[in-house]
Amino acid sequence: MVFGIVGLGLIGGSLARSIKFHSDNTVYGADIKETAILQAKLVGAIDEALTEDNLPDCDVTLVALYPQAAVDWILAHLNSFKPGSLVIDCCGVKRFVCGRLYPAFEGNAATFMGGHPMAGRERSGFTYAQDDLFENASMILAPAPGTDIETIRRAKEPRPRSTTR
Repeated sequence: MVFGIVGLGLIGGSLARSIKFHSDNTVYGADIKETAILQAKLVGAIDEALTEDNLPDCDVTLVALYPQAAVDWILAHLNSFKPGSLVIDCCGVKRFVCGRLYPAFEGNAATFMGGHPMAGRERSGFTYAQDDLFENASMILAPAPGTDIETIRRAKEPRPRSTTR
């Protein structure tokens, strides 16, 4: 699978590290800070930067930005997501984000689902990202009304290919 992660702070960086260090999936990452992208590449948390060119290759796009920035980024890229892919935000608030994005994805070939990882730390930034931050942690998923059960199952269990790292 190919994952795109937008926002390589604590949450996005930890997601990238976890996916890369515990599977053989491809991970692309984007951040407003070029240093976060470089640091993530240096430690092997991402394969490459997430760009306009490789965004359409992503099977799952995880958006770990503040709520308004997440909505703005997703809306700006609405027509770039791979048909059949999942777009999941990682914001701590759902009403604001989902209220704006559920209608935007109606009729779109990609599916948006609200998400909220139940983990964190008191520090922020990629420097503090950990590959085990989400170990034994839950992720609340908030699918749009009418989302088919197969799509929900794919979001719950995206079937990453394991490795023995």
